[in-house]
Amino acid sequence: MKIKQIFIMIILLALPFGASGESANQKPILILYNNGEKTIDLNDLSTIPVKSNRIIYHMLQKVMPERYNIPLKLSAVSWSRGLELIEKGFADGIVNASYNEARAKYAVYPMKDGKHNPAKQLKSIQYSLYKNRSSTIQWDGTEITNIDGDIGAVKSYAIVRDLRKMGVPVKEFQIELKIMKDVAVGKLKATAMQDYIADEHLKLHPLLEKNLVKLPIPLKKKVYYLIFSKKFYRENQLMAEKIWDKIEEYSASTEYQRLKQAFEK
Repeated sequence: MKIKQIFIMIILLALPFGASGESANQKPILILYNNGEKTIDLNDLSTIPVKSNRIIYHMLQKVMPERYNIPLKLSAVSWSRGLELIEKGFADGIVNASYNEARAKYAVYPMKDGKHNPAKQLKSIQYSLYKNRSSTIQWDGTEITNIDGDIGAVKSYAIVRDLRKMGVPVKEFQIELKIMKDVAVGKLKATAMQDYIADEHLKLHPLLEKNLVKLPIPLKKKVYYLIFSKKFYRENQLMAEKIWDKIEEYSASTEYQRLKQAFEK
């Protein structure tokens, strides 16, 4: 086994686990989630800064094991590390992954008629461009123009590939809040960020709101899924499909809508 693979396995064994919902008769399914800022405690959903994510983690760590007898073990990683673990088959799934062809080469999405199936989604969100107030950068819905400095984004986020396809150079970083702070002080001129994350940071940090401007036209709208490693799907296809079915079922329930609204207050 390569040294890098051994190193990744050691990291994985050292990862902090959240609530597991573990069944005595079933091996828990290891699901990764992005906690690059190391602020989330899944035993206290109020620590999840992005309120729209709280219903997702409630569903995965409470509803899945207790109602549907599907034991999941949630583990925190940075986003780029999580994708690497999925690609190597060292973890079973990862939360909140949008579809792109490169990722689909090593991970499995819920599919229908040859396309990813939005009925099985965890959520849908949009990306926007947030710039320093002094920046001349503009976005008209088709083209980014007047680029006067570096644009930052979270490493391995799907929007990075989209921007580069448009010919826009992007610098990648690990943590959303640090990127936004760098834009605020002018180290970066703009960032392509998921709205629900960036808007929450703007509310929590008045200095960011003072120094950043959100451009009005969204960069991209994307659907996000729980995806599985190809290894897990190959060995547990029926279970993977069951989990996607239960996500769809629970997301359509009145209980889901009621709790979602409560979590987002």
